[in-house]
Amino acid sequence: MDMAYKFAKAGIVTISGMAAGVDSLAHRGSIKGEGGTIAVLGCGLDVIYPKSNKGIYKDIVEKGGLLISEQPLGMPPLKRHFPLRNRIISGLSNTVIVVEAKEKSGSLITADYAIEQGRDVYAVPGNINSIISKGCNRLIHQGAGIFLSPEGFLCDKGYIEMEELYTNDLQKNKKNLALMNNKVYSCLDLYPKTLDEIIRETKELPQVVLEEIISLQLQGAIKEVGKNRYVQSSF
Repeated sequence: MDMAYKFAKAGIVTISGMAAGVDSLAHRGSIKGEGGTIAVLGCGLDVIYPKSNKGIYKDIVEKGGLLISEQPLGMPPLKRHFPLRNRIISGLSNTVIVVEAKEKSGSLITADYAIEQGRDVYAVPGNINSIISKGCNRLIHQGAGIFLSPEGFLCDKGYIEMEELYTNDLQKNKKNLALMNNKVYSCLDLYPKTLDEIIRETKELPQVVLEEIISLQLQGAIKEVGKNRYVQSSF
């Protein structure tokens, strides 16, 4: 989602298949970044699949995005349609980025189409023991570009200058260092902690902790997931 958001801010249109998971996040990120997004469906345009994507479907239409399909109206999402529609996704794209892929994955089908169509292919590297990274790592072994960050990719493609990339990284590192030195932030992780637990672990006065919590929330570094229960935010 963060990747698509930053691409949208750079003026890049994100194209995906509106499937659950990475596809949905890509569309959401583009919409959040007020950018263009195209969803290539494996069913009729009047069929929302999966049903959990009803909100995304509506947002794409209302925000000026595009929904396309080669299937007639009313056509259900049959399994054979999805590998076929991947050639359209790659064909509309200048560059295909594979974020997650098992050894046998629809993403790899898209990558194969992209190579045949002369498109650039990038893959996000992952743990060699992770099932969802095996396909990406194989693509990199076969010569795909290595996608390490949205900023690095934008720099490679000429959307931002190297100097701007270094400046962004420096600012991010300074922010991360400041957060790590913050007692309230450091005592939190992805599991919710109550206000009392934070006060006890930081050994700070309640008023000091409350002020830090408000400051960190405004920065987007932490979020409240229940009444007085907090976790670190994932950037």
